[in-house]
Parts: sequence; structure tokens; C-alpha cells
Amino acid sequence: MPIAYDIQPSQGAVFVTYEDRVTEPEYHTAWLRLYTDPRCRPGLGELVDCRPVSEFAVTPDALRNIAEMSLLAAGDPPARAKVAIVVADEALEKVSRSYRAMQEATSEMVAVFRDLTDAQRWLGLAPNCLA
Repeated sequence: MPIAYDIQPSQGAVFVTYEDRVTEPEYHTAWLRLYTDPRCRPGLGELVDCRPVSEFAVTPDALRNIAEMSLLAAGDPPARAKVAIVVADEALEKVSRSYRAMQEATSEMVAVFRDLTDAQRWLGLAPNCLA
């Protein structure tokens, strides 16, 4: 699976890694699995590492669907959560900034980084905290 996640409640975070070619069905399935996992609770930070991606074949509509799904997962009332997206190239940076714009008026604070350590610091995680 090109998208994997690891929920670490003790760190208050979910670590998500995208690899290789990511397609829309894989994208949707992975986030649906995460948000319905009983260990995933509202307010956990998300560190999304997209650096290993070779191709991101996901439409803007699918991106919007996941943005809406994340709002439902935030609970009622919605819990504030930070999402740090780490990218290696301009194409994914543009997609990630588009996602950030979709979430601007929500409880999800999204930031896009090129450096993993900067993303970890922003989330309040120790460097090299990946399991």
C-alpha cells in the first residue's frame, strides 16, 4: 500500500507516509481507514511525509473529499489539530498548499514543509521521533 499510517497516542500524533505512486482509490481508502480506526482520536497531530512519492494521481475533488472527511473526524465540537505535510518537490507542495487553503477556516491547522525536522518541531515532536 502506498499510504501507511502509525498512530502514536503517547506522542499525540499520527505518522502517515506516502510512497511511490498514489492513486485516488488508495488515497481515499487510506484516509477512511485512518479516520475510522478506533485508536484515532480527534486532536491528534498528523505528520504526513510525502517525500517518497513518485506520482500523486489524485484530483482536486478527491482532495476536497478527504478535507471534508477530516472535518467529520475532528468531532463535535471540532478538536483543534495540527497537520504537517512534508514534501520534496514543487508539484506536491502546490497540492499540499491547496489542501491547506481548503482547511483555513476549520479546526485543522495545516502547514507545508520541505524539511522533516522543521515539521516535527512545529508539531511539538522530538526530532527523529518516527517509529
